[in-house]
Amino acid sequence: EMRERDNVAIRRALERFSAVVALACLSSLFILAPKDGRRELVETSYSVYRVPTTVSLPPPVVSTVDSSPALSEELEAKLNSTNFRIAAVQKQDLKLEEEENRVASHAKELETFVHDELVDFARAVTTMNKEDTDAIDAVVPTKGDDGPEGPAGLDGEDGMDGVDGPAGAQGPPGPRGQDGDAGPRGEEGPEGPKGLEGAAGLQGKPGVAGEMGKTGPPGADGETLGWTPGGVTCPRAETDTMRLVDCSSLACRLETKYNHQWGSVCSRNFGAKNVETICKALGFPGAGSLTKSYMSGLYWSGSKGDVWLTDVSCAGGEGDVGDC
Repeated sequence: EMRERDNVAIRRALERFSAVVALACLSSLFILAPKDGRRELVETSYSVYRVPTTVSLPPPVVSTVDSSPALSEELEAKLNSTNFRIAAVQKQDLKLEEEENRVASHAKELETFVHDELVDFARAVTTMNKEDTDAIDAVVPTKGDDGPEGPAGLDGEDGMDGVDGPAGAQGPPGPRGQDGDAGPRGEEGPEGPKGLEGAAGLQGKPGVAGEMGKTGPPGADGETLGWTPGGVTCPRAETDTMRLVDCSSLACRLETKYNHQWGSVCSRNFGAKNVETICKALGFPGAGSLTKSYMSGLYWSGSKGDVWLTDVSCAGGEGDVGDC
């Protein structure tokens, strides 16, 4: 601890000394010197040493004349004092190192002595124990005469009841007894509450289509509302879940059945492949053509009722528009 404290004090003294020298050198870097009636800048060069780093200033550029001032007596005295303290600390370090070596040597000798003593003591104890054991083993045991019988002891207290044992396995059932006589019929009880209504059953298969009826007489012409009858009858193209309705000389409106209700099919993204598939499923020989946003002649309107399908895309083998 003393050595560390001295080292800290020495480092602080050297830092203060280095700072003073650095300030003195930096203040003398540039000196104006007269030459031939003119004034020019003369640069001097110094090397400032500081613990623990070293700062080197650049070499002279204008002049090589050393104009650095001499150290003052006060700084010289501080430097000498610092060197003296460093030498004293180094000397103290040598003494401490010699003392540490001497103490370590004594400690080593003491450790060797204690070890040897413990080894000798353990050896002596082991030898003594062996001699005692051998002496005991050499004694031949002999049995003495039986002593007189002692008096009977008092009766002990009754012990506590033991824990119940586990239940045994169940035995086989006995034979069935004879049936007894039937009792008299009881009175009829009151009618119970009505149960909840059951769920609806599955829809049955469609019946066989009846024969087509005779064509009725033509009706009177109604208001045209922008449509002129072309004398074209609606082709009978219909399945259980798909049909063509509101036909004119131009086209028919496609409908599909969902949840027992007929509804339209939106024309959005309905392409030629879909038309070919639907016409084939309805039994038409040709591929047909697509008319989008068709206004049906009967009511001069587009889709009617619900629109069940939109963005339909058929692959070509479907039998119904609902399968696309």
